[in-house]
Amino acid sequence: MNNRVQSVKSPAIISLTVIFLLQFLSGFSVQGEVQNDTIADVEALKASAESIRANVFSPVYFKRGDDALQKAIDDLSAGKTQKRIQKQLSVAGESFKRAIAAADNLQSVFPDLIVAYDASMTAKAFDLSPETQEKAQKLFDKIVAKVEKGDIESARKNSAEAVRLFKLAELESITLRILQPVYDLRQAAELAQCPVNTPGLFTEAAEAVEETETFIEQNRYEFETAGKMADEAGEILSHAVYLSNWISRLKENPTGWEDVIQQFEWYVEDISASLHLYPDLNQDISIAVETILAAIRSLQDDRRYLQEELAQRDERIGSLEAETNSIRGQSGKYLAELEQKRREILGKQRYEEKVARVTSLFSENEGIIVRATSGQTDKIIIRLTGLNFKSGSSELNLGNFDVLTKVQHVIREFPMRHIEVQGHTDSKGNDNTNLILSEDRARAVKDYLVANMNLPENRITAAGFGESKPLATNETAAGRMQNRRIEIVLE
Repeated sequence: MNNRVQSVKSPAIISLTVIFLLQFLSGFSVQGEVQNDTIADVEALKASAESIRANVFSPVYFKRGDDALQKAIDDLSAGKTQKRIQKQLSVAGESFKRAIAAADNLQSVFPDLIVAYDASMTAKAFDLSPETQEKAQKLFDKIVAKVEKGDIESARKNSAEAVRLFKLAELESITLRILQPVYDLRQAAELAQCPVNTPGLFTEAAEAVEETETFIEQNRYEFETAGKMADEAGEILSHAVYLSNWISRLKENPTGWEDVIQQFEWYVEDISASLHLYPDLNQDISIAVETILAAIRSLQDDRRYLQEELAQRDERIGSLEAETNSIRGQSGKYLAELEQKRREILGKQRYEEKVARVTSLFSENEGIIVRATSGQTDKIIIRLTGLNFKSGSSELNLGNFDVLTKVQHVIREFPMRHIEVQGHTDSKGNDNTNLILSEDRARAVKDYLVANMNLPENRITAAGFGESKPLATNETAAGRMQNRRIEIVLE
C-alpha cells in the first residue's frame, strides 16, 4: 500500500473555495467604523489560506498579507486612525486572496509536483537526503515564484526535474532509513578485516544489500519486506564480523587452529556419546557428523511411530469403552462367557494384526520376521541379514540405524516379552574368534537398544553362537551372507 501522505486537494473544491472567499471579500467596506470582527474576518481568511497551504505554495503573498494583518492589529492596539487600520486590512485581505489563487493554481496545474514534494517531506528528506532535497527545493521555490507572478508556462520548464529530484530524495531517505544499520555493520565488517578473513560471507552480505537496495528502488513502500531483507543482510554481516574476529585471534596464537579443531572434536564426541556412538576422529569429520544425523533421524522416526501408535491405541481404547458401555447392565453367565470368548478372539485377531504389521516393516534385504510356535508359546524372531558390520568389527555403522529403528518398532509392539539378541557368523576364520565376534556384535546391538529405548537390563540379554547355527551352506557367498546375521528373539 502507498504510505505517502497526499495533501493535494481536488482542484474543483479549491476553486469553489477561492470563489466563495472572493465573494466574501467583495463586501469588505473601507468606510465607517473599524470593528474587531473585521480583523477577525481577515484572520479567518488567513486560516483558509493556511488550510490549502498557501503559506508554502505562495509564500510572498501570504507573508505580505500576514505582515499587513499584524500591522493592523498593532495599530488598533495603539489607537491609530481608522483609515490607517483599514488600509492595512485591505492590503492583508487582497494579499491573502492572491496567495489562495496562486496556491490553487500550483496544486491544479502541478499535482505530480505536489505529490512528490509531500512524499519527500514525509520521508524526512531534509534530514536523510539533504543534498538532493535542497536541489529539489530550490527548483520548487523557483516554480512557486513564477506561479505567484502568473508565469505558468515558464514554471513548467522546471517541473519535471523538480519531481525527479523530490522522488530521488524520498527514495534515498527511505533506503537510508531501512539500511542505515546495515551500512554501519558493513563499515564495522570492513574494519574487522572481513574482506580478507571471511570473503565468502562478506560477498554474500554485499549481494544481499544490493538486492535490498534494488527491491526498495522498485517497491519503495513495501517497508515490511524490505525490512526483512535488510535484517537478513545484517545477520550475515554480524556473523562475518564474529568469524573474522575469531580468525584474527587464531592468527595471533600459534596453536589457535589446533585448539579450535580439538574443541570441535570434543563437541562431536559429547554429542555422539549422548547417542551411544563412538566416532573415529582420525577420518573425515563429515562421516561422524553424518552418523550423528542418521541417529537423530532414526530417533525422530521412532518418535513419529510412537505417536502414531499412541493415537491408534487411544482409538482402540475408545472403541472398547464404547462396546463395554453398550453391554453394561446386561448380566448372566451366557453374556460373561460370550464376552470372554469375544475378548479371546479379539486378542488373537489383534496379535495377528501386530505380527502382520511388523512383518511388513522390513525389506527383503534387511531381514524377515519368523514365528516359532511350541505348545502355547509363540516366539517372534527378527532375523536381520541386512545389519552389516565391517569384517572383524562389532561397531555399528551408519547404514544400521534405519534397520534398528524398525527393530525398536517391533519391540514396542510386544512390550511384555523378554528380548534376546543373538549373534551369528559364517564359518570363515577361527571358531573361537567367530564366537567372540558374534558375542561382541550381539552386545553392541543390545547396548544400542538399551540406550535408545530405556530398556531395563533384566529384560534384554545378548548371546553369541559363532558359526554353530548356520541357516545355509557356508560353501557359497550367498549362504555365508545368510549365516552372518543378528537375530532378536521375543518370547
